[in-house]
Amino acid sequence: MRLLKRLTVISLLMLPCCYASAQSANGESIVISENATELGKVDLSEVNRISFTEEALSVDKKDGTNERYSYKATVSFIDNSTDGIGKAEAVANNVRVYARENLIYIEGAEQGRVEVFALNGTQCLAVAQWSGQPVDVSALPKGIYVLKVGNASFKFKK
Repeated sequence: MRLLKRLTVISLLMLPCCYASAQSANGESIVISENATELGKVDLSEVNRISFTEEALSVDKKDGTNERYSYKATVSFIDNSTDGIGKAEAVANNVRVYARENLIYIEGAEQGRVEVFALNGTQCLAVAQWSGQPVDVSALPKGIYVLKVGNASFKFKK
């Protein structure tokens, strides 16, 4: 039964990997992080295979190197492609978002508008002229939110 559950989870996790690999020419990548610290970032066009071993997530690159990450790490799929609406630009690779207490810190993003949305799409917070300062989310109730900075979106839990 345990093996069946593991195979089901692996199959479900590999489905997005296969889709993302097919779309990697559009600038998609995977980001591996643990405790809001980025452990690695790989452009999917560089990935030969992603596999799940007994001990870790294994990323085999086309250049022959291999990276392994513990299952405690979080894997995110990032789509840096533009959608053709207006003049959308690709997200810079060095944008980093992390939370401490009731503050959301954003590093590497251009100054501009920052918005926070609930999962139902309702805008909960907006900073029209954000200039790099931490975003205070203390007024929001506990839940999962989406932080939008320019064309980049990040999920966070409060």
